[in-house]
Amino acid sequence: MQTLARCLWHFHRLACLRWRGDLFPQVVDVTRHYISELGYGDRIVEVPDVGLGYIEFRLMISKKSEFTDLLPRIDETLREMWDDGTIDRMEARYRPD
Repeated sequence: MQTLARCLWHFHRLACLRWRGDLFPQVVDVTRHYISELGYGDRIVEVPDVGLGYIEFRLMISKKSEFTDLLPRIDETLREMWDDGTIDRMEARYRPD
């Protein structure tokens, strides 16, 4: 049985037992960090990788937004942060030791 189908089967079983289960995809390292920081480690179970693959996130700003003039500056700043390693350091902050 594929992983996603197996996970859904387990959630169905929990529902039949009248237990509550929520399933939502999140960025793994950040989510683990906050689960630990908030003390929910004993209440939240991580489901193994279900093979959703890589998901890109996009900054979406309406063409009518008053902030569209900031986009070139945001792009430049993000490029600089990638180049100087800032983003890698920020991501590392949330990875488990």
